[in-house]
Amino acid sequence: MKARELGIGVNGEYVLFYERSDTPTKPKVTPASKADHTGLLESLQALGLSGLTTKQVGEAVEACYPKGTNSEDENDILRTVFRHLKRSGIG
Repeated sequence: MKARELGIGVNGEYVLFYERSDTPTKPKVTPASKADHTGLLESLQALGLSGLTTKQVGEAVEACYPKGTNSEDENDILRTVFRHLKRSGIG
């Protein structure tokens, strides 16, 4: 349960979990207006990810939250985008 919650296994490596979907195709979602991710970028840089651009952060947010981040907690967004970028080898 702890590995699923934190995304880190007992050996200290990242663990990927996914949920299976009943529908084979995803519905098309029109992207919302481009949000300003400078605050998120600064927070990611404070966590040690250097050399990031706002474009990379924006793409990571879109990949993690295709329906938008309106109802999500700021800390959850930061954690999810940080994990996504680390898994992608960015930063």
